[in-house]
Amino acid sequence: MDTVIRIGIFLVVIGVGYAAWRLLNPFIFSTIARGLGAQHVVPLPSADMRPDRDAVRAGSASEAAAAARIAVAARTAPAAGGGANGLDRQAVEAVGGDWEAAAKFNAVLAGLQARRQPAVARAGTLRARVAWKVAVFRQAALYRVVALGTGSAAAWNGGHVLGAALSARALLEAAALLADFERRVQRLAADGNLAGIDALATERAFASPLDGPAEAGRPRGVDPALIDAAFAADSNTRAHYDALADLSDAAALGQYRVFGELDKGNTEVAFSAGAGFERGVFGHVLAGFGALVPAEAALQAIDDLLPRVAALDPVAA
Repeated sequence: MDTVIRIGIFLVVIGVGYAAWRLLNPFIFSTIARGLGAQHVVPLPSADMRPDRDAVRAGSASEAAAAARIAVAARTAPAAGGGANGLDRQAVEAVGGDWEAAAKFNAVLAGLQARRQPAVARAGTLRARVAWKVAVFRQAALYRVVALGTGSAAAWNGGHVLGAALSARALLEAAALLADFERRVQRLAADGNLAGIDALATERAFASPLDGPAEAGRPRGVDPALIDAAFAADSNTRAHYDALADLSDAAALGQYRVFGELDKGNTEVAFSAGAGFERGVFGHVLAGFGALVPAEAALQAIDDLLPRVAALDPVAA
């Protein structure tokens, strides 16, 4: 009998001790944290901090399918800072995308990443001031193209349709401006117009609204004609660009087309973060990635032009 009583007391003590530990645990660790100066640390989000799906009104069948695709994309997203900064295969195939095309553009993106330099110094061929300015623009444009490509890929891989569309549109614009710059420098170099190249390189590489109050706030939109000129070989690119522009414009189709779906009775719009997966958006995003190819060609052409531009500068001769 004494043994039974002892066991009972032992179990009670353990139970009380465990309850006390659970109750006092937050206070103990918060005290330790304050002692270490970490009282303002915000806990990192975890997989357990997702919204309660039961508390959210169920959407349409296609909304559920979109959510499933987002889950696949999120699980397969490459780790931040890793070497794989392109489109993920499962995130592409989850929406029926063209993986062969995506893989080709990923390879171009990886090649462009490898060509980035930490600095552009006035030395060697670039001792010529104008050639150096052209090289500065080329490197800045290269960084922009890579940033937009990796940003659009990361957004798509993570299930962020609008972010992917925004970056894809900007990537098309960056490639078009780059191609326009290359064509202009080609013509100016052929004419021996060093002053013209200098003015163009200065405007593109160094100009800013901060250079003067008159420029501040002036819209700087890209002329769609530059898109047509840069991608004349693919007549569909302009249509993809216009679709991305609509998706990206808050005053156009952005809200409904990316996030909403109207039911057959025209009486209800179901919203979800990934409704755009059901809208064929990836085809437009992939067209944005297609801009990497002419961007790469323009960057190489500018690189090849540098010796010709340097030769026009008598100071560097």
